[in-house]
Amino acid sequence: MIRCVRRFLAFLILATLGEPLFAADVPVDSLVNLFVQDNVDHRLPRMGNTLDDHDANFAAHVEYEKGVALVRSIESALIDNRMDDYNRLVAEFEAYEKTTRWVRGLLIHEVRLIKFFQRDFNFLCNVDSLKRYDVVNRKSVLYEALKQQKESGEYEAAISKIENEGDRIFVQILFNSLFEERDKTSKRIEKHRSQLKNLVQLHYLVEEYWVESFELDLHNYFSYSAGVAVTRFVGRISDKVKDSFGFYQGFGFILDDVFWEFFLGMHNAHSKELDSISFWDVGADLNFGYAFLNTEYVHLYGFLTAGFAWDELEIRRNDQKDNYSFPSQYFPTYGAGVIVDVFFTRLCDSHIGMRFRGGIKNVWADDVVKASGFRLYASIEWLIHEYDRKKNEFDYLKNGGR
Repeated sequence: MIRCVRRFLAFLILATLGEPLFAADVPVDSLVNLFVQDNVDHRLPRMGNTLDDHDANFAAHVEYEKGVALVRSIESALIDNRMDDYNRLVAEFEAYEKTTRWVRGLLIHEVRLIKFFQRDFNFLCNVDSLKRYDVVNRKSVLYEALKQQKESGEYEAAISKIENEGDRIFVQILFNSLFEERDKTSKRIEKHRSQLKNLVQLHYLVEEYWVESFELDLHNYFSYSAGVAVTRFVGRISDKVKDSFGFYQGFGFILDDVFWEFFLGMHNAHSKELDSISFWDVGADLNFGYAFLNTEYVHLYGFLTAGFAWDELEIRRNDQKDNYSFPSQYFPTYGAGVIVDVFFTRLCDSHIGMRFRGGIKNVWADDVVKASGFRLYASIEWLIHEYDRKKNEFDYLKNGGR
């Protein structure tokens, strides 16, 4: 009996206050959602057996019904595009909520939406204000209204009126995040980073929406290459030996763009004095240099060479090899060169491409052909890079627009 009387009095009080209990055009599902919002501080007292307990419980329910009625009125005004009523009701709700004892937070998850419809962009560009309302209820009537404005173009038109470019992009990213996957929002932040001049805003977007991931490290990796080369001799040795072909093989490490490579090379050339004699040159070198360019499709290195080589003459007729003995010679090697790596496929852990190498290296063969000099060489090699992975941290100094 007491419960029935209490409900009757509650409805009587609300009717006397003149606030509508239901909004004509508000979907039923949205109204139901109002009663299940998260983080709402109802602070309703527990039912008790004393008269004071019943009075407190009754007052809490009156406050709650009053707040719900105001929320429904706000939604109805927005749906009907009665913006003057909308702004008045929002102000009334904010004032009412400050006076309540038991019920608060009915629209805490719609604050960003409310401010957008009021075109309060000063509030939305203030990171300190946003941090207090960092969750948006995507099941609310206000969210559905925002979706409709986005579809109609009214949403973009409203944002375009923000004069400051950085603020305009900030608000756009902030609200676009409500309608797209986080990866896409992350790419927006990277694309427009140079236009977001307010570092507080940029930091906020990165902390809230940027996706921290792992990416291939183009500055630390292993490389292997193998291929064919052509050599042109210069100096006195060019009078003794014809130009030659060879085979190259390299095992490299790139550590913070510093290039290290263990390099093996083998050449075979014909003697100019006796056509039946072959000149063999085999060497092992350490190439040391730097990667001046590391991109997805092209790498460029410059390097210096230090190592050793072995030269020997050999008769080309197999049936007479045992009848002849030719001198051989070991000697240190030095030189320099450049490498260009070109890839034709998308970047991946094991990246396959072609390596183009060119350079100069000494040849000391006085004991073999009574001449020394240099060889200019060029090669084309099959190549594979094995990349490491690194944590992808946001670079605040990098320009946007990839």
